[in-house]
Amino acid sequence: MREVKTTETSTAKGEIRTDASYPEEIWKTAEKIIQTVRKDGDQALLRFSKEFDKQDLAATELGIPLTDCQKALLAIPSEVREALELSAERIREFNEKIRPKDVSWTDAFAEFSWRWTPVESVGIYVPGGTAAYPSSVLMAAIPAKQAGSRVTICTPPRPATVTLAACAVADVDAVFQVGGAQAIAAMTYGTETIQKVDRIIGPGGVFVDAAKRLCAKDVAIDFPAGPTELVAVAGPDADASQVAADLVAQAEHDVRAKVRLLALDEKTAEAVKKAVQEKVKKTARAAIVAQSIRNAVFQVVSREAAVEALNKGAFEHVALYGKAAGISGRIRNCGAVYVDTPPALGDYALGSNHVLPTGGFARSAGMLSILDFLKAVVTIRRTQKGLEKAAMAIAKSEGLFAHADSLE
Repeated sequence: MREVKTTETSTAKGEIRTDASYPEEIWKTAEKIIQTVRKDGDQALLRFSKEFDKQDLAATELGIPLTDCQKALLAIPSEVREALELSAERIREFNEKIRPKDVSWTDAFAEFSWRWTPVESVGIYVPGGTAAYPSSVLMAAIPAKQAGSRVTICTPPRPATVTLAACAVADVDAVFQVGGAQAIAAMTYGTETIQKVDRIIGPGGVFVDAAKRLCAKDVAIDFPAGPTELVAVAGPDADASQVAADLVAQAEHDVRAKVRLLALDEKTAEAVKKAVQEKVKKTARAAIVAQSIRNAVFQVVSREAAVEALNKGAFEHVALYGKAAGISGRIRNCGAVYVDTPPALGDYALGSNHVLPTGGFARSAGMLSILDFLKAVVTIRRTQKGLEKAAMAIAKSEGLFAHADSLE
């Protein structure tokens, strides 16, 4: 494996950092915000909105009426409304295909029933900041609603009209204009206005991510959300311009976005690198892209080395082009694999989800789906004795004699 040297797009060792360690001050600030919300409830949310978001809200403004979401849906351009509705329809279709089924069976000793039941309440964090994210509303809320969960949205104050419109399309149950670590604390512990939830999902900045990790001892979370990651694998038959476009697309998310090319030959590496540099000059979010692309990695690798690097890195997105698609079945650790398909299409309209594990968490987690909002309830009825002796022997070996007595 060898790196293509370039001062603009290489790191010192060609490595992409996937850890999400933060300075101690981040953790301390997030913990202070959480404890303040637990103590002061809505009043803390109002103070933090004024301090961090520069929005002086009244307590009655924390919740956004669902009628406002419906009005927002009518206010956005018709082509955007139709696109959101199409995306929502495809997300529902995708998740219905993978919805698990209840099962029951009987053997010689017992009757079993395995039933899927919804997580009762779900809190979804939708970022604000430099861009609006209606797609994040759809991706997170629709599978939860399909499972049967009650869905609460928290998003920074004065959300974009299109974000509220997406809340209407997804048919969420409550929307609050509360951002940052304080939103995570409110959904975890509850306030006078915001009900506590059973699971929190959704990406955010460093303080949101830190708060989710800190609150994970008291509420289930999806997975820590880090900067966007995309690794492209391409050979001489790939369209260098398309590969570059996909890399730049992910780079525009955030200055900390991590993009990487594993080229199967040096000519491809140079062609994509050149195309990236040209596209950076023309992109609308050039200031962000220029910073994130500066840390991009371009390497020339063999197919075997590419597979090894992908499974070791456990990246959020992997994009395979042309004959590189031949390695798709060997990728074990990844949020989503796109074969000759722009990852941006999956971000919006395919029906799959763009909420994906980052920072190496794809080793143990996968794409967000309806499965994340369902849990199994098992019912068991003994129909025939005969297993008690074996169970007693194990109980006694563990020193749990009351267990053995109950069996005897």
